[in-house]
Amino acid sequence: MKLALFFTNGVSLKTWEKVGMFDREVKPYNRLAESFEKIYFVTYGQEDAMYSGKFKSNIVILPKKLNIPDKIYSLVLPWVYRKELKDADIYKTNQMQGAWSAIIARYLFGKKAVVRCGYQWSQASIGWKIGPIKKVLIYLLELISYRLADKVFVTTGLARDYAVKRYKLKEGKIKVVPNYIDVDLFKPLGLAKQPRSMIFIGRLEKEKNLLNLLEALEGLDVELDIYGKGVLREKLESVAKEKNLRVNLKGNLANNLLPEEINRHEIFILPSLYEGNPKVLLEAMACGSAVIGARVQGIENLIDHGRNGLLCETDSASIRQSVIEMLGDETRRQQMGAEAAKFISENNALDVILKSELTEYNLLLQK
Repeated sequence: MKLALFFTNGVSLKTWEKVGMFDREVKPYNRLAESFEKIYFVTYGQEDAMYSGKFKSNIVILPKKLNIPDKIYSLVLPWVYRKELKDADIYKTNQMQGAWSAIIARYLFGKKAVVRCGYQWSQASIGWKIGPIKKVLIYLLELISYRLADKVFVTTGLARDYAVKRYKLKEGKIKVVPNYIDVDLFKPLGLAKQPRSMIFIGRLEKEKNLLNLLEALEGLDVELDIYGKGVLREKLESVAKEKNLRVNLKGNLANNLLPEEINRHEIFILPSLYEGNPKVLLEAMACGSAVIGARVQGIENLIDHGRNGLLCETDSASIRQSVIEMLGDETRRQQMGAEAAKFISENNALDVILKSELTEYNLLLQK
């Protein structure tokens, strides 16, 4: 088999490196390369060829060739790389944004297309400040991509049910393939915990609900480390100073350095307003961390309340109560952390996910 991976519109290998997710994203494809004759990476970075030494020799990087806006380039790249795309057997997308490139190539060259979505674009956009025309365009892009794809990968059962109902898809066309976790990297390390410490990892954006988190911590004897970047950084710094909170905004951290940081904290918290299949939560659970997450889509299907973590509502009072409850019982934290690590090893380990993907690719080519 030969696979062509279409990157999310505007995303490059340099983007992966810049936000600290390069190693996490590269590892599964280096492993998949053992089962493919060739894998093409169709990216949006003009200098991405410089990363070729970090991949298996049968992974070929196809960098952006034309100095034009990414959205326009996404429409013409099937012709730009027609020779390589004719050579591939299966096209796979990384997210819905940019999936149209793979769909265009599918009909130009008669190959199979797998549309993969970490989250439902139309569902996530409900909370965005965008006009009705853009929302309609997002709906149409999802509809066309789902209908014309040969197979659809989503990360949760909820996402599957949403797509089946909204776009009238046959259930056999859509497959739940959760995000993988490298359990050789993300695992309990037996490190001493920093007393009364919490960690958050993610983008500093409105949907992560960080202002309510800070309000919840007012007056509590707890220290919060925040890893990530985003538009709310200055606001968070201001609120933390105003409320005299022990909050440290530490910027991005490379993925391979996260396990040690997670293991050093007593609690991992993700109070988001919504999620898809959040890798940071899965990684924290794999580390055996005591996790707190909001009772929202994408989180409540991972945390079994009281067994492998705690669920809270998105308001500050509920978050506060969960933090107090988790901090107050070390034995319970250890028990829930052990259950969390077990859950990930059984459901999200890299080998488990790659085996499922490969099965789907083989079945697709038999049709």
